[in-house]
Amino acid sequence: MTFAFWPEVDYLDHLSFISPSSTTLSRKYIGAVENMVFGGPLECRNSSAPQTLSFITAAMSSLLTLITVPGNLLICVAVAKDPFKTLRSPFNLFLLNTSAADLVVGLAVLPLSVVYHSLEGTGIKYDVLTKALHLSFFVSCTASVLGIAALSVDRYVCVTSPMKYRLKLKCLQVKRISLIIWLISVICPFTYLYVDFIIYTFVFANGTLLFTLLVLAFVNHKIYRSLQAQRKQLQALVDGENLKTSLSQRDARVTKTFLFFLGSFLVLTIPPLSLSYVLNFCSSCNCRTIHIVRDLQFISILFPSSINPFIYALRLPNFRRAITVICGKMIRNLFVTRNPQVPILDCSSTETFNRCSPRRPSLLPELRSVDETLDIETNARIDVTTRPLSRWRGNTKVSLEVNHLDINTLHVDGNFHYEEETANRSEQGISQFYRVTTTI
Repeated sequence: MTFAFWPEVDYLDHLSFISPSSTTLSRKYIGAVENMVFGGPLECRNSSAPQTLSFITAAMSSLLTLITVPGNLLICVAVAKDPFKTLRSPFNLFLLNTSAADLVVGLAVLPLSVVYHSLEGTGIKYDVLTKALHLSFFVSCTASVLGIAALSVDRYVCVTSPMKYRLKLKCLQVKRISLIIWLISVICPFTYLYVDFIIYTFVFANGTLLFTLLVLAFVNHKIYRSLQAQRKQLQALVDGENLKTSLSQRDARVTKTFLFFLGSFLVLTIPPLSLSYVLNFCSSCNCRTIHIVRDLQFISILFPSSINPFIYALRLPNFRRAITVICGKMIRNLFVTRNPQVPILDCSSTETFNRCSPRRPSLLPELRSVDETLDIETNARIDVTTRPLSRWRGNTKVSLEVNHLDINTLHVDGNFHYEEETANRSEQGISQFYRVTTTI
């Protein structure tokens, strides 16, 4: 028995006997595979970005800062102040968590981006600034995106299991979940220190963004199925055309809202996801293209932080009312500061009454706040509405009947009439309102 040993021959040289054109194509294919490195071309990692691109990115970051900070700051202040005592629900606390993460984007990430890209345009680079920008970028964006996932899960539990939601999900549980979100957001991005920025953006896009997108799609599907099942059960118990109409309207409204959330997140997620694949697997892209795609993905990930308040919070009437009251008070305080000669009775709290009249405190301990500035005239009757309070459970109608006004000392004598509407009864009463001094 004999063994024949074939000599070592190059495979491409062997193909040249068959077809010279196939040899050329094969060499190009193998060369492309060898040059395709996960994380983009190696020679582009330390190359300088185009000067014009750096300044454009810095300008876009400045513009996003002007949009991101006011919107998210208003949401945080509205929940913290809560003038109508209606914003401390679990859903609104999840909104507060997301807005806080977006506020970090506006106060830390975007200003650092302006400084970094401005220096990059002049050819100056600092490793500490680069690390600080990238770490704050990944931490805040991860917390924001995971906060949106928590919002969707909260709505899913609220719709599918309303009794369990009201009994078990308290503010303490929301704070714990928010803490877990921030711990994940802080710990995971430190992986970036051991890999390249472009590589970790791929992990972030396919981990955090894709995970949240799948959660939103799953939640939207389950809520739609749950609403259909609830409607069938109610229609089987009660037969009536009005009930069917109201249930159909409810289902349509809820479905439309969740489809809007899903569609908005999908539109905002597709660009960074697509660009992450271009950055990591484009073997024919030159360094200029890589830098352009890198900055586009960076801005596309930060952009949702500027419009999240308009998508999730400002669509709710409670937030709009609270922000309107807070902004109105700020404008009134600014007006009084600039026009000290205008006398205004600012009935903002019982403490204000006591501070203005230390000799005779207010005899209305139940009246904690009145969200109006009253211009007092003699023999006038002014109707205002208080906030929902712990002692006054609903919106209580209060009237100030002025008996005497001393324009020199700015003292008012009058009576407060109140009428409280509750679930079981209607309460009326009168309380004396003695010599409350106005604030100037």
